[in-house]
Amino acid sequence: MSNGDFYKLFGDYIRERRIKCGYTQEALALEMKVATSTLEKIERGESNPKHDTIWKLAITLKLDDIYNNYIEFWKIVHQPPSK
Repeated sequence: MSNGDFYKLFGDYIRERRIKCGYTQEALALEMKVATSTLEKIERGESNPKHDTIWKLAITLKLDDIYNNYIEFWKIVHQPPSK
C-alpha cells in the first residue's frame, strides 16, 4: 500500500468519526484550532498530519489511543508483503 492509500484510509476514518460526532469541518477545525483547509486535506487523504494535529483529533473526537494506533497502522500498512 502506498502512502497515498494510507492517508486516504486515515482521512476516510476521520471523516466518518467527525460526522458521527456531529461536527462540520468548520466546527471541528475551530474546536481543534486548526485551519479548515488542514482538516479538508486530511479528510481527502492529501496530507500527512503532524503529530500535534493527530493528537488534537484524538482529543476532540474522543478517539481512544488514535495517536498510537496511527503509528501502528502506518507500520502495518508499510511492512513488506509476506512471502
